[in-house]
Amino acid sequence: MQRHGEAGVVAGDFAGFQGCCDAAKERNLPAAPNRDNERRMRRIAIVNQKGGAGKTTTAVHLAVSLAKMRKRVLLVDLDGQGNATTYLGLQKSGDALLELLLGKRSFDSAVQSTAFGVDVLAGGPQLEGLDVVLYMAKGSTGPLLLKKQLDAVQNRWDFALIDCPPNLGTATASALVAAAEVLIPVQAEAMAAEGLARLCENIEEVRGVNATLRIVGVLPCMTTARDSLSVEVEAALRENFGELVFSQSIKRATKIAQSYTARKPMHAFDPKNPVLKAYDSVAKELVKRGVATA
Repeated sequence: MQRHGEAGVVAGDFAGFQGCCDAAKERNLPAAPNRDNERRMRRIAIVNQKGGAGKTTTAVHLAVSLAKMRKRVLLVDLDGQGNATTYLGLQKSGDALLELLLGKRSFDSAVQSTAFGVDVLAGGPQLEGLDVVLYMAKGSTGPLLLKKQLDAVQNRWDFALIDCPPNLGTATASALVAAAEVLIPVQAEAMAAEGLARLCENIEEVRGVNATLRIVGVLPCMTTARDSLSVEVEAALRENFGELVFSQSIKRATKIAQSYTARKPMHAFDPKNPVLKAYDSVAKELVKRGVATA
């Protein structure tokens, strides 16, 4: 179903940040493999300042898919809503993570295990005022605190996936400083291009203090084959971002909302659902991209 007046402007919307896309692709050319880096924890910030883009769903399902591949996975829930935390069956509370960042708690006492093979630094409403708390306690060094903590455990996990809030505040800045890679979920809708240019610019700015930061991939989410607008948005993403777009997109699925209500990822809620197979495919491609670009 095409909505009148929307589909025709998609190409123009994406073309508006073509230069930004070209810069992203240039900065993400594969480097020579580094076997030492392959044994270190890959830190991936899952970012899109637009709410409802599929960040948390992607973070949770990629984490569990990677765990099913026998990868050691840490999920860092930096979102004050704490949805990734509750999705994995834990009580939302950002106290432990906040105390860890402030140096008042050890990593071991802050991290929690789950029934799905993923370890979690839980998020919750205590993180809503993270900008103010970190600035008051640590001044301009606040965004460096997460990196410091992850540096100390870089050989403990294979992957650290950082679920960011839907904004470009201190929490997201902390994730971009701490990460080496950025994964951008993009909902296949008319406003998909909105904010992507600013996000690309923000990534470029963070490279001033984190020169290794690169975009590992763009993931089209909530796509619908019956909606011509959704098809056009995904096509525009692939045209503009090229090989940065994952081969597999994530289709819209009503079971996702049901699985969140049940506090069970699709691996446990509906293991035969096609959307789960899609996330498994993305996880495998994510692993391969790391080997090629370490």
